[in-house]
Amino acid sequence: MGLAPPSTVVPAPVRTATTPPTVEGVERAARTDGTVRLRPAPGIPGAAWEDEPVSVARQAVRDLRHLVTGTPAVALALLLALAGALGAALSVVGVGLPLLDRALAGIRVVLDRHRRRVAGGTPHTPYRPVRGSLTARLRIRLADPATGRDLLFALTHPFLAVAGAVVPVVVWLAAVPGLALPLLHEVRPDLVEDHLAIPGYGAGTAWLACVAALLVAAAGCRLPRAAVHLEERLIRTLLRPTAVAPPVRPGADDDRRPTRAVLTHLDA
Repeated sequence: MGLAPPSTVVPAPVRTATTPPTVEGVERAARTDGTVRLRPAPGIPGAAWEDEPVSVARQAVRDLRHLVTGTPAVALALLLALAGALGAALSVVGVGLPLLDRALAGIRVVLDRHRRRVAGGTPHTPYRPVRGSLTARLRIRLADPATGRDLLFALTHPFLAVAGAVVPVVVWLAAVPGLALPLLHEVRPDLVEDHLAIPGYGAGTAWLACVAALLVAAAGCRLPRAAVHLEERLIRTLLRPTAVAPPVRPGADDDRRPTRAVLTHLDA
């Protein structure tokens, strides 16, 4: 009586789960061959999946919408930064300390919302825990490197967002006359010849101007994408996640300087 051959156990395929979106704007997507590639997360400014091609014009509109909708939040952060500067100037007489504390706290709230908007989820908070009296809170906030990064972001990002939204629109408006020149030449050739006084003007010149205007408009469609890339680099540098600092020891004096563990805290 022979023995039955042992059955061969085939291991079940292992599925690689994707990690959630991060503030850097990428998530890992597993391929069928087991490798991993990086692709933009859905919540990233102006982002689209690599396997979903988007036209240049549509991508430009998407990037413009992102820049415009994100401007109010960072503009508010800029106003809070200016209020904090005013509070710091008035702190020499003592009345500016509450204003400085509230301004720094407001900047954190505004930029935390901006982080969530960009990350498409809830990113790690970069701040040290704040507690205690007014003096203790100010000491912890001012010693936190994330505070300096927040202020620098609040002072630079509004100008980048406004420039990224305004300059492309100006370029597109400047291209409109060149695009309309061939039609205008067919409808009112005397108007162009009498009022514009273009040397050597004719039908060929009108169509040449139209082609040049198309190139200018195409270049303008690339400007919002460049602004979004600059913004993403700014966010990665200044609003990156930070390792959570140890909490303040219970029973510590509120007016005492932050603990050595907090002061030696390193960013991730």
